[in-house]
Amino acid sequence: MFILSACFFEVQAQVQYGLSFDRKRYLQYEKIQVTFTVVNNSGTRLAFGANERSGKLKLLVVDPENRLIPAYDVKFNPMNGLVLAAGETKSLVFNINEHFSLTRLGDFKVSASMTHPTLTGLAFETPQTTISVQSGTMLKKKTFGVVDLEDSNMIHARSYEIIAFKEEEGDIVCLKVYDKKWVYALLRLGPYVTGVKVNHDVDTFSNIHTMIQVKPRVFIHMVFSDTGAIKQFIVYRATFENVPIMTRDSKLGTVRIFGGEKLVEGEDFIRVGNTLELRNVDADLN
Repeated sequence: MFILSACFFEVQAQVQYGLSFDRKRYLQYEKIQVTFTVVNNSGTRLAFGANERSGKLKLLVVDPENRLIPAYDVKFNPMNGLVLAAGETKSLVFNINEHFSLTRLGDFKVSASMTHPTLTGLAFETPQTTISVQSGTMLKKKTFGVVDLEDSNMIHARSYEIIAFKEEEGDIVCLKVYDKKWVYALLRLGPYVTGVKVNHDVDTFSNIHTMIQVKPRVFIHMVFSDTGAIKQFIVYRATFENVPIMTRDSKLGTVRIFGGEKLVEGEDFIRVGNTLELRNVDADLN
């Protein structure tokens, strides 16, 4: 379950505003989600955009060496096109590392500065929030081929890594999909327990399969595209005689799960962030 790791909510006579992140620590290349919330107490309609009569939001990102990081687009304004009626509250949610380079390891400081010509004062600024970008421990790596979209005779090399990452509430296991030029995805799969095997493989269509044990008798089988987009999410319950096992047919190139009992989403479990809440199942599964 995601918890706001930092949330500053500044109160002024005309507006209330705050900047928050979904966690304090991120794995290198992971998406970093930021939320900016503003409440319009000015008594008048506020419009944000590119012209001089509109308001703007500027993010200030400072790297581990205390240097200001420029946005990829110098005209980047997250509030572009936003209109706030009097008394209205709105939140903007976006991935900050789609607009700023945060691939280095270390601590980054982030703040927001909001301006609007109809509001008194030069700028409304949030305090700095510190987030940390860290490396993990590679457990496994596999390289596979991806067929070129325009020339089916051309095969491109791509790789994925299974990575363990330390969090305050416990270690987690992650999937990184990349090649020599790009990191396509960095995804959190679930809890990692030392000594418990993370099963993984690639099928003939270059889909990546993973199966992790998230509880003593509960396993999750996930299927990802060659760019890391999730295509399938299946939860299995093990019995004393029947434990789910991932196997790959070397001739057909198919990956299948044998054994275990499939659980039904919405009936037997619901997904809450990166965790499962089990329902109508044995108490010992929790």
